[in-house]
Amino acid sequence: MDYNDEKLVQIYAQQCHHGSSYIVGNLQGLKELRDAIDEAIRTGQSDALLCPSDNELYDVKVRMLNADEAEKIELIQMPYTEQYGPKNENFYYEHKTDDPKAPYPPSHLFK
Repeated sequence: MDYNDEKLVQIYAQQCHHGSSYIVGNLQGLKELRDAIDEAIRTGQSDALLCPSDNELYDVKVRMLNADEAEKIELIQMPYTEQYGPKNENFYYEHKTDDPKAPYPPSHLFK
């Protein structure tokens, strides 16, 4: 595999609150991710097709919440990979709501 010909990006979520997250990639991959972010700023959402070092393609979905929908971020799962709470749900949901269906997965924000 020629790593210079691929759009390589590996995204690592925070392990827990206040932890660091990491984005590591080559020039082509980081430019593709940047372009997807720029497009989401212009249009509201976008996608980038990237791959990690094992060359297994994956889609990165980028969504910008407008000012009138910013509160939706409180209705999606926390991004942490560490286990929190009494259930094995792999997220810590700190935003309390009366909605019994919350928290939603982040895919809920995409059309």
